[in-house]
Amino acid sequence: MMDPFYKALIKFRCRRYDDCVQLCGELLERNSVDQAAWTLKTRALTSQVYVDDVEADEQGIADLTMDDNSVAQVTRPGTSLRTPALTSGLSGTSHAYRVWNEALNSKQLGWGRGACHPSVRPRTTTGRPLSGVLRPGTQNTEVASGSKALETALRTGRTAKTARPCSAASGRHVRLGTASMISQPDGPFINIARLNLSKYCSDAGLAKPLFEYILYQENDVKMRKFFNLDQAGLILVDYNISINKRPRTTTGRPLSGVLRPGTQNTEVASGSKALETALRTGRTAKTARPCSAASGRHVRLGTASMISQPDGPFINIARLNLSKYCSDAGLAKPLFEYILYQENDVKMALDLAALATEACEFKDWWWKYQLGKCYYRLGLYRDAEKQFRSSIKQQPMISTYLHLGLVCVRLDQPLAAVDVYNEGLEKFNREVRLMTGIARIYEGLNELQKAVRVYKELLVYEATNVEAIACVGLHHFYNDQPELGLRRLLQMGIYNAEIYNNIALCCFYAQQYDMTLKCFERALHLVSGTDAADVWFNIGYVALSIGDTFLAYQAFRLALVHNSDHAESFNNLGVLEMRKGHPDTARAFFQTAATLSPHLYEPHFNFASLADKMGDLQGSYIVVQKALKAYPEHMESQELLQQLKKYFDDGKFAWEMIGKLSLLRGLNRTIGTRICACGQRRNFSGEIEETFDLVVIGGGSGGLACAKQAASLGARACVLDYVAPSPAGTKWGLGGTCVNVGCIPKKLYHRAAILNEGFHEAPAYGFDVPGKVALDWPTLMGNILSHTKSLNWGHRVSLKDKKVRYYNAFGSFVTPDVIKMKSPKGEESFLKAKNVVIAVGGRPVYPDVEGAKENCITSDDVFTLKSPPRKSLIVGGSYVALETAGFLCGLGFDVTVMLRSIPLRGFDREIAKLIVQNMEARGVKFLRRCLPSGFRKDDGNVKVTWKDKDGASHSEAFKTVMLAVGRRPVTDALNLSNAGVEVNTENGKLVGHDGESTNVNGIYAIGDVLDGRQELTPVAAQAGRLLADRVFGKDPSAKMDYSAVPTTVFTPLEYGCVGMSEEEAFGKFGEDNIEVYHAFYKPLEFYLPQIDAKQCYLKIITGREKPGKVLGLHFLGPNAGEVVQGFGVAMKAGLTKAILDRSVGIHPTNAEELVKPLVTKRSGADPAVGAC
Repeated sequence: MMDPFYKALIKFRCRRYDDCVQLCGELLERNSVDQAAWTLKTRALTSQVYVDDVEADEQGIADLTMDDNSVAQVTRPGTSLRTPALTSGLSGTSHAYRVWNEALNSKQLGWGRGACHPSVRPRTTTGRPLSGVLRPGTQNTEVASGSKALETALRTGRTAKTARPCSAASGRHVRLGTASMISQPDGPFINIARLNLSKYCSDAGLAKPLFEYILYQENDVKMRKFFNLDQAGLILVDYNISINKRPRTTTGRPLSGVLRPGTQNTEVASGSKALETALRTGRTAKTARPCSAASGRHVRLGTASMISQPDGPFINIARLNLSKYCSDAGLAKPLFEYILYQENDVKMALDLAALATEACEFKDWWWKYQLGKCYYRLGLYRDAEKQFRSSIKQQPMISTYLHLGLVCVRLDQPLAAVDVYNEGLEKFNREVRLMTGIARIYEGLNELQKAVRVYKELLVYEATNVEAIACVGLHHFYNDQPELGLRRLLQMGIYNAEIYNNIALCCFYAQQYDMTLKCFERALHLVSGTDAADVWFNIGYVALSIGDTFLAYQAFRLALVHNSDHAESFNNLGVLEMRKGHPDTARAFFQTAATLSPHLYEPHFNFASLADKMGDLQGSYIVVQKALKAYPEHMESQELLQQLKKYFDDGKFAWEMIGKLSLLRGLNRTIGTRICACGQRRNFSGEIEETFDLVVIGGGSGGLACAKQAASLGARACVLDYVAPSPAGTKWGLGGTCVNVGCIPKKLYHRAAILNEGFHEAPAYGFDVPGKVALDWPTLMGNILSHTKSLNWGHRVSLKDKKVRYYNAFGSFVTPDVIKMKSPKGEESFLKAKNVVIAVGGRPVYPDVEGAKENCITSDDVFTLKSPPRKSLIVGGSYVALETAGFLCGLGFDVTVMLRSIPLRGFDREIAKLIVQNMEARGVKFLRRCLPSGFRKDDGNVKVTWKDKDGASHSEAFKTVMLAVGRRPVTDALNLSNAGVEVNTENGKLVGHDGESTNVNGIYAIGDVLDGRQELTPVAAQAGRLLADRVFGKDPSAKMDYSAVPTTVFTPLEYGCVGMSEEEAFGKFGEDNIEVYHAFYKPLEFYLPQIDAKQCYLKIITGREKPGKVLGLHFLGPNAGEVVQGFGVAMKAGLTKAILDRSVGIHPTNAEELVKPLVTKRSGADPAVGAC
């Protein structure tokens, strides 16, 4: 059953004050001195809240009256959220608007600030303002008693001049003294300047409400102390404590906040006030010593641990004997908090917590909770998780659930964190912090529907939760309900020109024209700089729409006053000038608009229409094509083009006249009426127009690294990333191929296969493995998918932290510096980019074979198969094909690989052959020199037909067929021709010039899309960071070195390499100038299980001249990636064979084989390495 006080606290948070008062009253009937209940009930009685409860209903919001005086602004503890500035009876938009203007003129209200004014407070019938501070009645000397005592006292009237606190014995504890009272009826209740604070501070019944009066009513911060409300009531904490500036005793020694005995008096305090008395007793800096009497010994820290400097810390924690104090909770707990929070020594705090946990025989949940916090701070998340879970078993607490959820998030287990928070909600129903944690995780996982559902539920219990309002509002922005989202933002207390600008447009669509202009007026009051041009443009557009051309003309002119480059205003002024019969002025306006914003179709069409009417058919023909390039679906442009084509033979004459566009300058004939005005500018519904220093198209490793590095250098960057579903329907989130359908899931499946093989090797090491180990494919797939989703979330969080804007949209070029964004819903908008980085990566290619797309999958789909692949065919000989075949075989599936030619093209040929031999030995079947000719469904399987090298036809049924015949960059839909970017037509990749630059200034390419570069994730990420340094960090030396890049193929027997293959070295330097050192070796771990090591091989390729520069290094064996990484660094530093020969290996390891004396191929000696 829920704790009654906690339930009352929830009612208070939900602004259900009557329910809160009733629950507190029930508590006080049971215990009339329950301080926490008295405090909470008092707050509920004195709080007056005026909040605009914006309905969660998504219908009819635009028709609601937007009364600004009902909007909650800045919350303030212990007072009203908002004091009404209107008298009752005023309603409607006109009244609200008039009151707002009056408030602005009188400077009583401020945009973006709370409207509470110190002089505007609810008053009693006598005219005295209510202070919100508990005080007894003064019209009657009888002292109230019982559960209704304070409520009765609070509601009792009191005159201003004659009233005086009661002095009866039972009421004396609340007397402040005559000198502290002020007799003016319009003045404050208490003259705080004359208060003797030390006289009242020891009485919590008076000190706490007095504190709130001083802090909130009189706003005297220097006199305040800080109170925290929790389930136990109000706990007093010294507000001014800090390391270097703390309150001091009369002797000048700083107060530490740690309990210690007095030293000016040898008498030892005893009883319940012992520690408090000891703390408040003065102590000199040099001669003082903690008391040593038996009753005071439990708080003695020892002279050696005290520091005598008056400006230093209270305790020399380096000399503390923690084991001495850990068993006394009265001292150990404050000492722990001092060490952790005041000295910030997490390791010592951890030691103390561990000792105290042992001392209490692991029965105190508090110490386990503190252990978890320490482990969390130190990054030991697994240990923290154990402690938090153990603490919850003993005593469930909200803070413990919150910390445990954070641990799960740190462990990349967001769904586990959701489970933790839900478990906490079962214990603490309607706890806002737990609900917020769940919503944040769903939002990070891009499951916005779930996040919004949780946030809406949260708002039921806490109607002014800013974070929830913001998220719900954002959701409505992107679901074509902008008016609801805007009202949510208003409820947050956010007031700016952009919001009112958008509200005005919403009202215009809802045909509330009076509210439209009023909102525009408010936007103009708030706007600054060139943004005012957008407001004036929208005013002009609205005026044009309702037929007020005079107002429209003036508004467009004012837009140009604020922003002389506002192309839309130039265009619409041209429209108005044409209506007035001023063709020359109109022509100039259209020309200017087209020059400023070439991506707008309206200026081009207007120009073409004008030229057509004036007889310049050639000019009209050319310009109308520009309009159609900007907006291919514009019907009137299409009609005009068809009409003009009658005068030209396939446009030949038009192309001859391209250089004669100057004729357009002489147009001065009659104007036609077919004119197109620019539409309104909005910041929602997919029509976002912004300017960025860098726009990255593609959200893979390279693009993300470039954008984040650019942002860290001060650039305004954004990332556009949209993943089209595969033909099989697979789609994924931010992070690119590596995170979602490449390196990460591949390595995890590879690891699973190694573990499966380990069960077969375990008996050789003495383990008894009972029966056959079964694979649960859905569990494996689900866990890996959950991990990749957590990485998607991490990338989004990282972008947000770096202040990089992220759009889930597909980007394409309109011009070299204008990018069109297309959302998954098909909505289009434009971005202006000073620099563009193309990092779209590639997708698998489907062969031109019947049934390939319909019946086969690719590497985009294999990692998320809902059911086990069972009997599988992999078509292709790339590293993707062999890696997939390897881990499927290792997991126990029947796998066949179909090769058209050689495997692992581009890698060392000798090692590629060894890899195939090793895979065949493990059970993978290979069909060499075969080509598939058809794929069709056959009774739940895929019937594959193929032809061998002799032309003979074969067929066989497989459960799963995966195609791995190559990849192609996703460049076809980028409209690169609009930007003039050079493309290799054979492979679709971009031609690089001087590193990552293209042939167009300001447009760059990184990653798999760049022709002639390695298709590796680390290469793309490094190139992206260096490109950002070069462009925004002005570092011309920051160029990517694409030579000697290490890589690994994660086949069952891993293959790591760096540098040239043997064939490459022979081709470049000649066989006579190359020396190849090689060896076959047997890993130590292969001996006991008697694993065949025939294919464990390594080779080092060097120049023959001393000292023998290493040109390539190849390693085939366990953990090859870990082995080769370090040698890759050494090769960058100029590794030679002489250096290897002088190096000492680590024994026993596989890597040491590379620094042992090796034989050369030229010698013909046996390369086999004997056992040590």
